[in-house]
Amino acid sequence: MNYSTLAIVTTTRIMDPNRNFSLPPPRPDQTFVTVSAIDGGSITLPDRCFVTPSNPDERRTVPSLAFLIEHPRAHLFGHNGLADKPFCFMFDLGLRSELRRYIPAQQAHLVHREPYLLGPGVVGNLKKRSLTPADINAVVLSHVHYDHHGDPEDFDQSTFIVGPGSLEILQNGLPGTTATHQCFDPNLLPKNRTVELPPVSSNGTRTKMPNGTSVEWSWDSIGPFPAALDLFGDSSVYVIDSPGHLPGHIILLCQTSPGKWLLLGGDACHDIRLLTGEREIGTWMNEHGETICIHLDRKGAEESIRRIQELMASTVQSLGTMGYPMVDNLAKKLPSQTRIYVFDVSEEAMVRITTQYQGRVHSCHDAKEVAEKSDIILTMVPEGSHVKAVYLTPRTGVLAADVSSKLLIDCSTIDTATSLLVRESVTAKFPSALFYDSPVSGGSLGAAKATLTFMVGCAEDNVHYKLLRDLLGMMGTSIFPCGGPSLGLTAKLSNNYCSGLIAIATSEAMNIGMKSGMDPRVLASIFRTSTAQSCISDKWNPVPGICPEAPASHGYAGGFKVQLMEKDFGLAVKAAEAVGAKLALGDAGLQTYAGASKDSRCRDLDSRVIFRYLGGNEAWAQDLEGKQ
Repeated sequence: MNYSTLAIVTTTRIMDPNRNFSLPPPRPDQTFVTVSAIDGGSITLPDRCFVTPSNPDERRTVPSLAFLIEHPRAHLFGHNGLADKPFCFMFDLGLRSELRRYIPAQQAHLVHREPYLLGPGVVGNLKKRSLTPADINAVVLSHVHYDHHGDPEDFDQSTFIVGPGSLEILQNGLPGTTATHQCFDPNLLPKNRTVELPPVSSNGTRTKMPNGTSVEWSWDSIGPFPAALDLFGDSSVYVIDSPGHLPGHIILLCQTSPGKWLLLGGDACHDIRLLTGEREIGTWMNEHGETICIHLDRKGAEESIRRIQELMASTVQSLGTMGYPMVDNLAKKLPSQTRIYVFDVSEEAMVRITTQYQGRVHSCHDAKEVAEKSDIILTMVPEGSHVKAVYLTPRTGVLAADVSSKLLIDCSTIDTATSLLVRESVTAKFPSALFYDSPVSGGSLGAAKATLTFMVGCAEDNVHYKLLRDLLGMMGTSIFPCGGPSLGLTAKLSNNYCSGLIAIATSEAMNIGMKSGMDPRVLASIFRTSTAQSCISDKWNPVPGICPEAPASHGYAGGFKVQLMEKDFGLAVKAAEAVGAKLALGDAGLQTYAGASKDSRCRDLDSRVIFRYLGGNEAWAQDLEGKQ
């Protein structure tokens, strides 16, 4: 094959490229919140309740989650009885803790949701965190369905906040609706402690809180959402109107760290395949021959899902520390007549690379366009859901184009099951297309120097391996055929598991020596010529000042983010469980990276910031100068 065009897809975007939106940047004094999931029980439903097409015989047990959200300020909404503690509130309360607490109609409906799990309830699970209902200042309900409202009576000091129109539903139900899940308890919420948010059509409405204070709330657009309300007035938590499932249905958008947001979607979307476009919202026939949908307004729900798709696409990592130098090396080394097409969620990144290589590198509007214009397509995105979106999204994904006889290479580090699913989707639709997993290792330094390692999911005698080796060799120095489909990912996850543990061990060992009085430069030199020698110690030493080019020597900026190491490490642990490989250090390593990922001092920094997380002395050089 003679390939004359090459496509690079580094992120996924589902939104209309003509729509321009962004989430607000952090304020100079930005407050961030902490979000924790709380088990609220589970129910079992047929798969057809969620998606179509579906397996008519499949039933799915799903969790009913609640979320604990902690805001560092204590005086929100005038609450000042807990001035020495953060402001804590719940988003949803899951299922009730006991069947008898439901009204008879809801008890009858739950028969159709067996097996289900009610106890110990959110209150019982909060106790495991040393919290009681008295510690919860407020409860925000996404909507008033039985599997989200929990036990409000247990939160006898909390303010309840519901979306506009929710109280009308509680009092009068939904006349004309025969679906058995649409039954409501009119006495659910305490009237003297419940606040209904103003209608979306209102502007600047003052709402009186139960304690006598008043709050001015107004709806405005944020990102792809036309109606959002800044709950605390500090950009930390936005309530978003999310129509479709039930009148008054709301979701939350929480700012958890600089540039990082968490969307709590309530019942806006029940299945990840609705976001990737693999499935549509399900419907079914009831015993009366009526078509039923889990959403009261299916078209409204589809619109809400579309906006969530746009949010996902707009916040996925863009062409950056890895992608940009990889494209740069390809542009330098490919024959001058080869045209390169790039798509990235960041318009700025595409402008930068196309400006640098005018007439050679061309930007595209979506993954479909790059696939249409190219013979070889390389993709590299952070997570499995993003890979699905890049390839499987109708109208804008890679497979929306005719990729017959084309070469598709995914360099993402994801779970093997997702990679195999995408591969099967490719070959089912385009039998002559070729899909290979080929994750990379070497980080931003390796990408810049074109010294990356590529682990390719094929055998060495594969007829296309030479082409793969030659192409990937323009970005790396070590290209390994790993045997077959998904085995490249197996190699990468095994590598990152080992690398992650070595980084922890190196940080701990350096810390031992430094706290004992050793110069870390001497200790690192000893490691280099002894049995503790490793690539991590030699090239990526977690102690600042040991390796001048390492992220640790630049405030841990760049490199491989600690959250990505947590993700990869977790995937490796799951892979070990799947094949029955015993791990002695897996849980400890995963807990360490999970803790560092949540630590505001470490989040978004290179994974070797684990040295900081473990309490290492980053100012050792100044300390030595002071002693001298």
